[in-house]
Amino acid sequence: MAELTRQQIEESAQVLGSGKLLLQGRDLRGLDLVDMKLAGVMLNGARLQNADFTNSDLSNAQLEEARLDDALLNSANLSGANFYRAQMQRARIQDANLKGTYLGFAKLNKATLAGSNLEGANLHFADLRGADLRETNLKGASLRYALFDDQTRWPAGLDATLAGAERAR
Repeated sequence: MAELTRQQIEESAQVLGSGKLLLQGRDLRGLDLVDMKLAGVMLNGARLQNADFTNSDLSNAQLEEARLDDALLNSANLSGANFYRAQMQRARIQDANLKGTYLGFAKLNKATLAGSNLEGANLHFADLRGADLRETNLKGASLRYALFDDQTRWPAGLDATLAGAERAR
């Protein structure tokens, strides 16, 4: 059970501004955060499994080592966010804006990113085994040492090895 309610987060964001919210390490599992304005929020190490951020603004948010397994981030604005070492297995991140997002060392196993904008995103050493990246915009994205397998789905025409990604052994 989440240790805070949506209402508590909304009210604090209205008073302080979302960029001043310090939610790092908090247990927010399963919380409905649909359509929230949380630009710049600090969520490092937060437990966000099964949370629903559909259509929310998490631009420039800090989510280092956050647990987002099975989270919903469809149509969310995640531009400029930092997901360093975030756990995002089976997360649904369809049609989202991840322009300039840092996903280095993130675990995106079996995550669905179809239709998302990853222009200029950094996916160095990200684990993309089984991830669905069909119809994503990867222009200028860095896939150096990102790990993939036969179940990983790429945009049409992309040879991931030519972008620096490595097939899992």
